[in-house]
Amino acid sequence: LRLAGAALIAAAVFVIDTFTPLSSAVAVLYVLVLLLVGEELPGRRLWVVTLACAAMATISFAFAHGEDVELAPTLRLMVSLAALGVAAFLTGRNLAAREILQAQARLLDVTSDAIFIRDAQGSVTFWNRGAERLYGWTRDEALGQDAHRLLATALPAPSEEIAALVARDGAWQGEVGQRRKDGAPLVVLSEWILERDETGAHALLERNTDISD
Repeated sequence: LRLAGAALIAAAVFVIDTFTPLSSAVAVLYVLVLLLVGEELPGRRLWVVTLACAAMATISFAFAHGEDVELAPTLRLMVSLAALGVAAFLTGRNLAAREILQAQARLLDVTSDAIFIRDAQGSVTFWNRGAERLYGWTRDEALGQDAHRLLATALPAPSEEIAALVARDGAWQGEVGQRRKDGAPLVVLSEWILERDETGAHALLERNTDISD
């Protein structure tokens, strides 16, 4: 559906840009094609689509203006091509970053420890297979839940005190009481690692090892 929608958008932009007297930079709308399907097109395919859109914009320009090239239409074409290039670059960079995150997530998924990530509000955003085995909740059941409420977490110190240590040191480790889905109590060695991005937003990776025995 996305590919079909992108093709229809590209065709519509081409027809409007070629056969109507609109003076605006209509070709810049080819960016919508990249926004719609760019993240589904890895590597060379993304640039093939980008070059195809750029070629369509250039063909429309040549058809509409022929040899009578004026400065204003030429500048509009340059703006449209530049927008396409920037959109393709940013989409490609986002794809590369997503592939790295997916590779890291696969590594976290195969470890035997229970690992989950929670956001600044405490909601679970990642839940590995080790967590499924240890706690009994599936990934779908855990995602979006408040982690400590879900696991009935009993901390060895007030949560505000531990949060202050994590904010200061970027990490914390200690023994924590928790419960499985079936109500069975657990004691885990818990390690918290704070991650911040360039905007200041943070996520907390929690790695728990069952030491109940």
